[in-house]
Amino acid sequence: MFDGIRKHSEQHSIDTFYALQHSIIEHAAHVDSEIKRILEQPTFDHLSYQLILMMPSGQTYIHHNTRPNESAFSTVAFPTIGTSASSSSDHSSYTVNSNELTGIINLKSGHQIYIVLRHEPFVVDWISYRYWLPLMVAIVLFFMALLYMLNRRTNWEQLLVYTDSLSSRAKESYTPPPFLQKKSTTEFMLLGHALSRVSYQLHNDYRRIKTLSHRLERLVDQAPLPMLMSIRHGQISFYNQRFEQVFTPPTQSEQSYELTDFVEGKDEATQILLKTISSLRVTRTLMVYGLENKQAYQLHVTPWFGEHGQVHGFTVIFNNVDEIFHQSEQLQLHNQQLQLQIDESNEAQAFIGRKLRLPLEKIIDSLEPIDPSTLTAQGKKTLNTLITTSQSMLTVLNETLATEEVEVRKTRLSIETVDIYKVSKEVSNLVTKEIRQQGLELIYFFAPDCPRYIETDYIRLHHILLNLLKNAISFTTSGYVALTVDRVSEDKATRISNQDLTPNNDTTVPAQTSYWIRFSVKDTGVTITPERQNQLVNILNQSNHNLVEDSNIGLSDANSFAQLLGGFIELSNTVDKETIFSLYLPYPHTTYQSVYHRCSQLPHIHLIAIINQPLVAEHLQRLCEYLTISVTIYSTLDRATVQQLKK
Repeated sequence: MFDGIRKHSEQHSIDTFYALQHSIIEHAAHVDSEIKRILEQPTFDHLSYQLILMMPSGQTYIHHNTRPNESAFSTVAFPTIGTSASSSSDHSSYTVNSNELTGIINLKSGHQIYIVLRHEPFVVDWISYRYWLPLMVAIVLFFMALLYMLNRRTNWEQLLVYTDSLSSRAKESYTPPPFLQKKSTTEFMLLGHALSRVSYQLHNDYRRIKTLSHRLERLVDQAPLPMLMSIRHGQISFYNQRFEQVFTPPTQSEQSYELTDFVEGKDEATQILLKTISSLRVTRTLMVYGLENKQAYQLHVTPWFGEHGQVHGFTVIFNNVDEIFHQSEQLQLHNQQLQLQIDESNEAQAFIGRKLRLPLEKIIDSLEPIDPSTLTAQGKKTLNTLITTSQSMLTVLNETLATEEVEVRKTRLSIETVDIYKVSKEVSNLVTKEIRQQGLELIYFFAPDCPRYIETDYIRLHHILLNLLKNAISFTTSGYVALTVDRVSEDKATRISNQDLTPNNDTTVPAQTSYWIRFSVKDTGVTITPERQNQLVNILNQSNHNLVEDSNIGLSDANSFAQLLGGFIELSNTVDKETIFSLYLPYPHTTYQSVYHRCSQLPHIHLIAIINQPLVAEHLQRLCEYLTISVTIYSTLDRATVQQLKK
């Protein structure tokens, strides 16, 4: 503001200089009287100036005027105006400083006028609003800012006191901050509410932590079972009082301990797991023994994970099962003794039973052919009593030997014409459910060149096939079980008849037999080792009255029945390590009736089949050749096969 006043004063002096110049130039006569008249104008009344009029003749006139309260001009000096004047023209030039304007006016008539104009003095009129209004505004703003700062200071002090009063024990509920709505700013209100909410949440967390700590103290520190925690690498980081009482760990806090310092596994695998517990990812229950007290414990190890799924440590609980473990050992020992007694009793019972069964069967076979009409009344009664009593004794004996699962072996045979296609089909249907339950595949094939009817015992043939199939199923976990009925080739039949092909048992083959039927049971189960094969051969060679293991009774009975029917059972392995049990039965006729019938229309048919089972594909190829049907068999269905079928 003051700089503006100063500039205004300087500009006023410049304007006055130009006005004086204009007035002087406008008059034709430049005499002192005219200059004096010009200076008497109202414009120059309130100016402080010194004017020197120099005539061409050298005569000089001086005019001066000073404002009240200003000092007069003490000297008369001709001002010197340099080339660097603030303003210049053809008639005049001047220079301006902070106090006055010094100028010269050159007239065409040769007159020169030297003038010194003092600037209007800097006078502050405090009554004018332009001077007091800014000051008052500044004072008002200062007091407003002061009040605002004092109010904020008060709010900060209240906020600090309120923050200090926030206690995790005292904040039972949400409490608003102690600020008055009209005297506090919005940010303080928001900050106070935020602090109150944080305090309330912290108090809730504190109460929850306190509750959990109380539960931890009751459940862990005072638990009746020894407990501990270990870090990820297996070092023990915490254990409860019960663990300290049972295992008495050393008191050196600097040393770290592991589980293997207090317990050992019951076997080598458990001990290795205890040493490499850091690799455990699931809960495990292990049987261990204390190194000091030698008692048995169930060790429950549970890993606990961090937020990123990494194992941070393990919780371990010890359950003392020493008493239960010893009781279990005693019970197992007692059970073994009882089982041994039962096995000995069963062996003795089975041995005696088998020794008695054959004589009873022979007695019955000897009594039944007797014609009652040739006997007296007393003889008939005696014969009937003997037969009934013998059969009752045989029934009781069979029930005692638990032979209800196996058809009772009798020396008497019921030879009749048997449909072997029907028998083999019935046996296959009986084991279908069991096959499906184990996820196996049952393959059945009746060769087209095989006779359908032979003279044999239906019951015993049915029993032999059922035993062979069940034996194959029991030793097969994946793959298939196949039953194939076909006629033995003439070359092999001749070798069997000439005793060149010795069966895997001691059966003597009738020399008059020239034709043979083969019932083959093939499976993809466990490969029979040479040792196991020799054991099975010994079982097949055992007579029915000898004692064998329960799991092999079926094979022994099947072989006995095969011998009764004039045949034998052969055991062999294929190149693919498949096991084959083959039942060979003789039949005397050269003519036979086939199951399949040829038709004149069949040669015009071309069969396309996609079969991924080589054995089934082989059977289908054999059947189509017999029926004169052209066939193309593919093992897989891929793009190349589809393109070939389209062609």
